[in-house]
Amino acid sequence: MVIQETIVKEDDAASWLEEHIYVPVTVGVVLVGIIAIIIYCCVKNYRKKNSYVYKRLEYDVALAEQLNREREEREIEVRDAAYLKCQFYLRSHPYYGTITQLLDLGSRIDKSWFRVKDNKIQVDRMLTIMPYNPQMVLPFTRGTCKTLKELFSVVQHPYIFPVTDLDFALDENFVVVIQPTRFQDSWFTKYSHKKYGLSMNQVQIFGRQILEALLFLEEKGFPQHSNLHSGNVMLEDNVCRLAGYENVFLGNTSRIHALFRKKLKNKNKDAIDVLSFGHILFEMAYGYELDTAHPGPQQLIGHQPPSVVEILNFIFENESGKYPSLKEITQNKFFSQVQLKELEVFNPAPINLSQSMKSLLKAVKGGKPLKKKRSSSSLKTMVSSDYSGVSAPSTAAPPPLAPPPPPPPPPPPGAPSSASSAPAPPASGGGRAALLSSIQRGTQLKKTVTHDRSAPKL
Repeated sequence: MVIQETIVKEDDAASWLEEHIYVPVTVGVVLVGIIAIIIYCCVKNYRKKNSYVYKRLEYDVALAEQLNREREEREIEVRDAAYLKCQFYLRSHPYYGTITQLLDLGSRIDKSWFRVKDNKIQVDRMLTIMPYNPQMVLPFTRGTCKTLKELFSVVQHPYIFPVTDLDFALDENFVVVIQPTRFQDSWFTKYSHKKYGLSMNQVQIFGRQILEALLFLEEKGFPQHSNLHSGNVMLEDNVCRLAGYENVFLGNTSRIHALFRKKLKNKNKDAIDVLSFGHILFEMAYGYELDTAHPGPQQLIGHQPPSVVEILNFIFENESGKYPSLKEITQNKFFSQVQLKELEVFNPAPINLSQSMKSLLKAVKGGKPLKKKRSSSSLKTMVSSDYSGVSAPSTAAPPPLAPPPPPPPPPPPGAPSSASSAPAPPASGGGRAALLSSIQRGTQLKKTVTHDRSAPKL
């Protein structure tokens, strides 16, 4: 009986499936889809896990190479453009020749260095080209260039590197500075690796020489150097000579100036040279540049004697909260006992600054642009000078108006037509003077009536 009931149920289920055949088909399709999705996700995760790191590394390497290649191409373009500028400049200035482009001797990206020969005395010079800086306080004119050349020519000191020539290319908007040759390797080659510091005796002597150069410029009324770093200190026969003092007149700032902005406030706003000298002193003692405004306690720990640490603390960590002056640093016991033989034989000549030099120094020290003042009298003088070659001087009265020249006589009746089209003879000198005088007075010329006789006659 039980067996019969089971058979009846199976027959009912089979008959129900036959009537509803879509149910098993739908279930089968759903199961196959779920299995396919599971297989796809497993394969994708496996491939991603095995290839993600490799592809990312390959992409990063390609991107770094591309950026490096683009940077090198830009540097080559800048160097080529600077070389062309120097060539065009030397064509109009035959005093220098035999141009050779040097590597980047400094960190300024818009500056180019060249070695040229001075044709007057047959010696090599270093010529640098940099674009005009809009932050320049002084006007970018020939008069400013002439005054700066005269000012730099009177700066003579055993610890100051001279500027032999200076020029403004007004049409191309760049500045040319020529100095004696003192170049070795590129800036990147010399300063990309950490080196050892100097001995305490060398730090004392070189530091005192730099201080004397800064004090000399300060005594002569020069503004602060503002570009004091080791790249602007030339070592020549164990004598430090300070360079780069022309940058403050050209509106250029030092690359480490950004580190001092927060420190140069209130009573310390004029201490940029003191902070810069402290950085040079640290670099000479420890062999590397500071990347902060003040050295940290852990940076002062080293093999240097305590006197070096004391002078650095005297400059950076003064108890009064105010940086010492250059004179106070020179009077410190670390530098006061240093004997400089170059100063013992140095007999400075008196420097007489002209009024234009004094005005220039005052404008740069004050940080206010030097304005051009033009009065009405100077404007009249300039206008009269423009006409001095063709008219009477401005002090004399203008000549009276001369009567207009008589018209040319009519041509004879038998004359050919070509003779009628011949140009009239030029006016006399009196007519030209009258014309220029009428233009100066602003009078209007009378309208003329022309007769066209060029048509052929039949």
